[in-house]
Amino acid sequence: MAKGDVHISLPFVATVILALFLFIPACMVASKLFIRTGQAADSFADLVKDLEDLSGTRGDATKTRVLIMDVGNFIAVFRQESTKILINQELSQINAANPEGGGVERNIYFSYPQDRCQSQSCICLCQEYKVSAEGVFESEASYLCSSLFCEKLNDIQLSDDFAFTRSNKDEPRRVELKLEKVSDQITITKQ
Repeated sequence: MAKGDVHISLPFVATVILALFLFIPACMVASKLFIRTGQAADSFADLVKDLEDLSGTRGDATKTRVLIMDVGNFIAVFRQESTKILINQELSQINAANPEGGGVERNIYFSYPQDRCQSQSCICLCQEYKVSAEGVFESEASYLCSSLFCEKLNDIQLSDDFAFTRSNKDEPRRVELKLEKVSDQITITKQ
């Protein structure tokens, strides 16, 4: 071998390529987990704190909050007496009852998580969901969450239920919410 020639062995090159094939997907998965558990969860916690702070103020008040949502996330705010909340509406697939096409409009609900909210007003962040298998061709279906965070809203009076979802990447990641307290009841609206 001449002076200055570099000899790289084939096993070394194969090992480096194999390491890259393993390392790059692992980094991609880790970054998705960080984003899901990081900014969206922090934003959710800030929203809960804003609701608690607003509830503790005397008289009527208004506050705004920018909520960060990842694709495939939704929040659901339940009043104490609620049993389910409408999260989304979509056109279902063609079915036997309507073979010419067009599908059937379907309402997708999320049921009150009694085990986490224990008959209290409650706010939940669902980070990974799927539509229940039953009801694919029906006018109603339910969301099932595989990653659900809920906070009880003790002593917070809500005027109505509220839900917001970010179902695809074309929708903005940040959404402005208006929190308004009137006569000791809090209303949440999307701006």
